[in-house]
Amino acid sequence: LIPEDFEQDPIRLDHVVRTLEGAIVKRLALGRPYGVAVIAEGIGERLDPEDLAMLKDVERDEHGHIRLAEVPIARILRDGVRSELKQRGLSMTIGEKDVGYEVRCAAPNAFDVDYTRDLGAGAVRALLGGESGVLITRQEGAIVPVPFDDIMDPATGRTRVRMVDTSTASHASARALQVRLEQGDLEDPERLAWLAAAAKLTPEATRERYAPVCWSQRG
Repeated sequence: LIPEDFEQDPIRLDHVVRTLEGAIVKRLALGRPYGVAVIAEGIGERLDPEDLAMLKDVERDEHGHIRLAEVPIARILRDGVRSELKQRGLSMTIGEKDVGYEVRCAAPNAFDVDYTRDLGAGAVRALLGGESGVLITRQEGAIVPVPFDDIMDPATGRTRVRMVDTSTASHASARALQVRLEQGDLEDPERLAWLAAAAKLTPEATRERYAPVCWSQRG
């Protein structure tokens, strides 16, 4: 899950929980009672603070506002999904793991080596050419120095967050590898029936609960 999966801003916690819950229900219906959900940390930073008002052990600023970047998003979502499933008699073991710098300890693959070599060579060429104050990027196979002024947000003094372009082929390919509820699952009576059985809901209640978080509805 990435923030760009959700149209609303801020993101409502219930929508994230139902999205994960729906994926679990679909996998149960497919006979696959296991899986891995990867949650981008940007989800936590865009959650509606009102949905987190009950939290007592999260860091707050001097005005009492929750520091969204410090929200234990994995634990919150784990507890939320588990609670919703338990209410319907679905006992589910859900573990959570915050993955950080250990990911960067993996050995580089061929893409990593090629990419970083080009960036390093591009940085040297930029310096020898008299350029400075730039970010070295590779765009469509070419090294493109981007001035820092072009990527800084003047209001915050920080770099602008670059959002994922959900219209790209690479995003579509990644999305196709996931098991997620789609609008067609709720429109087909047979598929809706086995989803409802897995969710321990009526078909009508299943459609009502999961329709707002189906992928196809958001294009």
